[in-house]
Amino acid sequence: MPRVVRVHIDLRHTFAGHQAMSGVAARGLQALLGHKDARMTMRYSHLSDTYLRNAVNSVVLGRETASRDGQVGTSVALKVIAK
Repeated sequence: MPRVVRVHIDLRHTFAGHQAMSGVAARGLQALLGHKDARMTMRYSHLSDTYLRNAVNSVVLGRETASRDGQVGTSVALKVIAK
């Protein structure tokens, strides 16, 4: 069954997600979206898998070492969010 496009809602979700991933503070995003409740803002602001993976990879525990695939970061955390 084809997905129904809800222009207003879909655009708000897209806007909120991109703003959150670009570093806009949660309180600022809440004001931009006109939400009174922070829970509604969190509902709209989705983070991509790539964004979350990069956030995990930026964490350094102890010394940095490259994993077998050549990526530098926290390999334990990568296994947790890998799907």
